[in-house]
Amino acid sequence: MDLGELNAVESQLWRSFARGGVVDVHDGLSAAERAVRAEVVAALLLGAGADPAPGDRPALRLTGACIAGKLDLRFADIAVPIVLGPVAEVHCWAVESYGSLQSRAC
Repeated sequence: MDLGELNAVESQLWRSFARGGVVDVHDGLSAAERAVRAEVVAALLLGAGADPAPGDRPALRLTGACIAGKLDLRFADIAVPIVLGPVAEVHCWAVESYGSLQSRAC
């Protein structure tokens, strides 16, 4: 993944992942600005992020974002915690199959 193609929220998520930091985008952003592509989330969970520093505990902690697209993690061994807080009100999650989430308009 080309890091130059990341939007502001995706960049923040990418930087915070290795240390397990929380990315909360509830306030002050439009739905479009809160969008995080599912492929970015999948890349992080599948090992594409930066190596953690000694003592850091990688984790995906994302609140208030709209995850756009299919987050397909079938057959993947995910070794980090995933914490998805409330997403934008106009989206919800549909579980398509084990390991696969699809965001959609409600």
